[in-house]
Amino acid sequence: MPRDPDLLYALLALQLGHLTREQLLDAAAAWLNAPTGSLASHIESRGLLTPAAAAALRSAVEARGRESASAPALPPPSSPGRYRLLNELGRGGLGRVVEAWDESLRRGVAIKVLHGRTSPDLEERFAREARLAARLEHPSIVPIHDFGTLEDGEGGRTVFLCMKRIRGRDLEKVLWEVARGPASGAWTRARLLRVFQDACLGMAFAHDRGVIHRDLKPSNVMLGDYGETLIVDWGLAKELAPGAIRDSAVIEGEPVESALPPPGPEAGRRTGDSTTVTGGKRETPAEPHARTLRAASDREDVRHSWGANLTFAGDILGTPAYMSPEQAEGRVDEVDARSDIWALGAILYEILATRPPFVGNDVQEVIAAVRGGTVVPPSEARAALDGRDPVPPELDAICLRALARSRDARYQSARALHDD
Repeated sequence: MPRDPDLLYALLALQLGHLTREQLLDAAAAWLNAPTGSLASHIESRGLLTPAAAAALRSAVEARGRESASAPALPPPSSPGRYRLLNELGRGGLGRVVEAWDESLRRGVAIKVLHGRTSPDLEERFAREARLAARLEHPSIVPIHDFGTLEDGEGGRTVFLCMKRIRGRDLEKVLWEVARGPASGAWTRARLLRVFQDACLGMAFAHDRGVIHRDLKPSNVMLGDYGETLIVDWGLAKELAPGAIRDSAVIEGEPVESALPPPGPEAGRRTGDSTTVTGGKRETPAEPHARTLRAASDREDVRHSWGANLTFAGDILGTPAYMSPEQAEGRVDEVDARSDIWALGAILYEILATRPPFVGNDVQEVIAAVRGGTVVPPSEARAALDGRDPVPPELDAICLRALARSRDARYQSARALHDD
């Protein structure tokens, strides 16, 4: 994440849709010609933002500054030769996951490492993920075994996270198969609802420990071959202050060497074969229908260029198809455990209706729908698709309560959602 508050402010304004690219370039050019005050103040003085939007952006920038100031130190190096890295299992914008062999304990594990050259900000985010996830010892949360640094083969070192290796599939893949029809009969609605309840209990445990996930979605719920349900990828997790119910930031990201492809019809394209799955995973080719849904659930590329010509990409807000309205609207001070409950409601909706509550052709369409759209009851969405397996009214009611636009109208805990 850029440390320059002006650059961060501008990038967030662009990403959240408060400014167009043209407006931002024009404002930046005018400010560079006469750099009086800050760029943020210049943008605001031009009347391009509402007072509420400006306040939300400043709050996010200040929150990021507080996080960086209290960032944990890097861990010591791991024992030389302990981990033997094997095949790559998956990769994302922050790093890649490989299967590995732990020579000390003689067992297979999964190792997550950062891509190439890193920055202090990326290492801080990675360390935060490791330490938050390691505190959450629950049967429905992926176990963390080790955290440290490894030699990178170029005379330097890279941060790594060692976790349980999970053999199985993610819930996204299962739901995609269910949407295709009866061939996936092993995954009945009752079985999927048990998986959902396990995920609710895992999140109830995390929330009780003061941690929110902020990027819950089917691909972050792993289903092991022996009945395990495990919530993975805590890279956007946030620790709430003791006694607080509100989070102070929803913005996370990282500068990278090469940008992700821009969102569009192919934004959700996946490659490779699926065999072994871990905290990261190898994904299967998507059908056109899956790409339409996935167009809203992949990372969005955010590009802005002046001066140093930075390319900025990452999980800026979480995942649009499953994020809460407060996240989509940038109301950073309102993101708390109930935002995760919205995401759980979106997962439940997809279990019932075989599609997310909001879909669109690109990320912007989905974010707009989350901000102001109406949730169609899952029973109606299911009936419109194929009419099979009608959704009972009680499940409709549970799902719609979890997806209430007002946080106060939602379930107030993941345990209450589980119990209903």
